[in-house]
Amino acid sequence: AWVDAPIFESFRHPLTGLETRASGRLRMLYDDEALYLGVEIDDLDLHSEYDERDDPLWEADVFEFFLRPMRGKSDYFEIQTSPRGVIFDSHFERYRHPSPYGNVDFDSALELSVKAMGTFADEKLDTGYRIEARLPFQPIKDRLPAFRTPEPGADVFVNFFIVDRGKDYRSAAAASPPFVPDYHHQAAFARLTFLD
Repeated sequence: AWVDAPIFESFRHPLTGLETRASGRLRMLYDDEALYLGVEIDDLDLHSEYDERDDPLWEADVFEFFLRPMRGKSDYFEIQTSPRGVIFDSHFERYRHPSPYGNVDFDSALELSVKAMGTFADEKLDTGYRIEARLPFQPIKDRLPAFRTPEPGADVFVNFFIVDRGKDYRSAAAASPPFVPDYHHQAAFARLTFLD
């Protein structure tokens, strides 16, 4: 199915909008029940010590996905996955509220397959990791009853981030750079239009 999906690979530095060490490729598809993501992340030094759901994955290598599903509503969702396949998912009712990490009791029911191409926390050169994820719409509807399953022409607002934290470096990249040190900056969320 991914063969026909458009590829997004213009990830840029979150603060400058310039090319950065962190890089990857993203594909998306959808049907009546879910949004599907296929992500390939380049990473020469895999680091992720976290193994519990809703751990602070952003402190290590991670792929982050922000979704504001409704125009005119401030609610948004943050979903992260590590190269180990650990998930962080949260619902924010408005900008960074509730503080500090949102409603972490939110369960996105994310179905996830992650393949790490390398080993963790050693000197061996790694390649990166691959993510295939299915995000069902129902848990979003459960939080936002007015949300409707997207149809062709419908819009949602999104942003995606790659955090690459090696032993001796830290890099990050954004699909839509916020140009401020805040991944929750909703003004930077890009409009995603569903096609037929």
